[in-house]
Amino acid sequence: MKFDAGNCFAKFFRLFLGWLKSCKLGIVLQDDDIHIPIRPDAAINRMNAANALDPPQPNDQYLIATYRKEFLIWTGMCEQVLAAFKEALSQSVQTYLRSVAEHYELATRENILRLIQLVRVRYGGYSDSKAQFNYDAMRTIPAFTSVASADNGLRMMDELVEQRNGWGNANEIFTDGQMRFFLVGKLAKWSELSYVKGLIDVDPGLTYMECRELLGTTLTRLQDELLLKTDEARLMSARASCLYAPQADLVDDRKDIFSSIDQWQGSAASSNVLCFNCEGFGHMSPNCTAPWCYKCHAEWAAIDAPGYHLSNMCPSIVGINRKRPQDVESLPPWKRQQVQRTNVQGQMSGRGREVGGRYRGQIGGRAPFRWPVRSVQQSRSTYPSRGTGAPKLNAHNAVLESDDRDIERNNFIDAFMEYSAAVVAESDQEELLYEN
Repeated sequence: MKFDAGNCFAKFFRLFLGWLKSCKLGIVLQDDDIHIPIRPDAAINRMNAANALDPPQPNDQYLIATYRKEFLIWTGMCEQVLAAFKEALSQSVQTYLRSVAEHYELATRENILRLIQLVRVRYGGYSDSKAQFNYDAMRTIPAFTSVASADNGLRMMDELVEQRNGWGNANEIFTDGQMRFFLVGKLAKWSELSYVKGLIDVDPGLTYMECRELLGTTLTRLQDELLLKTDEARLMSARASCLYAPQADLVDDRKDIFSSIDQWQGSAASSNVLCFNCEGFGHMSPNCTAPWCYKCHAEWAAIDAPGYHLSNMCPSIVGINRKRPQDVESLPPWKRQQVQRTNVQGQMSGRGREVGGRYRGQIGGRAPFRWPVRSVQQSRSTYPSRGTGAPKLNAHNAVLESDDRDIERNNFIDAFMEYSAAVVAESDQEELLYEN
């Protein structure tokens, strides 16, 4: 903080007082004299003169000692303020003070105020050139186009007004109408402030400070909206970076949508989430780094081995969440028949259906099964027993559904018996090996 001949003395002195208050030295330049120590002249005279009519009092020595202590503290504070004021002045200003001040080095409150007044009269007074420069600076403040530019422009306007007020010339102070004119001229180029500008234009009776309050309310609202958008963008960026960081080299148009939504909501960060790929906890299969893919049953030695891919990027996937052929032999016996039936239905061709068992125009994605053309007698409907509440069934469909259930039950029983026999045989073989 250096004051030169071209600076605003009012701004400099305001900043200098603020710095003194922060250092607990502001009481030196205050207008009141409450902090200046008062010399106890009566007590000093009683102690120095042996007068029987006015003998020393028991409290005189305490008053004199307290005064000397407070005076030393006050003198030290004045010396610090004087040194700080000299340090804040440029070399040319210090040279001027040495030439005109009678006591340049005297550290008293009166002398410090006298030096400040000399600088104010010499460099902070009114002149035609200063007035013209201040007026041109006020007119050339850029128009408000954002919250930051508006805050900066208002701060510059306050500094210029403070400079004019510090000259001490009442004829050169900006009037309320002039300040209102300067402010309205800064609102024309930003559409967000068009409403405020309209309110000011409609009501000529609004003062400059009232216009500033309207503008301040609008700027606060715009700032809050900007902060909200910034926080939302930062939050979305952080979530997106956490979501797609493990798949940075494999991102394409085919993504596991439902897993992405779960991770976006923060469920992937929970320790209760089960991975379908490695059956571990704390992550999902699209982010699993285990060298195994549960969808194509491929296994690698390491994740950098040729052909490695994440489960949601498996080449066996025809589309997003679309049924695909499965290796029947790698499944348990009780699941083979179900997979075989699904694959057979999925491979049927027809209008509106696709290979894999998906049907675009039907909820649930299952392709409709087309039965052969039936006769009128086969299409006859049958009614259930009275009081059962069961819906009416087509006779042909009822027979076919019953046959399907029987076939499925028999296949399941056969598969379970086959699996049970295999388990029993394996157990018998282990017992024979143990006995031998």
